[in-house]
Amino acid sequence: MASMLQQGCRYMTDFPKKHPLLWAYLFAAYFSLCYHIPIYATGMSGFIGLRETILMSLMWLVPILLAPDIPGNYWH
Repeated sequence: MASMLQQGCRYMTDFPKKHPLLWAYLFAAYFSLCYHIPIYATGMSGFIGLRETILMSLMWLVPILLAPDIPGNYWH
């Protein structure tokens, strides 16, 4: 059981190194989607706000794709 937990923890710490763009998108999407999903779920807003939130989260990837080494060697 302990070895299964260690393997799971090792996978989660390797995830940002293996998938840096997905990790960056999840980071940006978390801050915008955590507000819009409850608003959408309660019926206070339509799907347009949720769609725009997803698209704006994708916009945060543009600087990472254009200049990946400016923040330094963060993922390694």
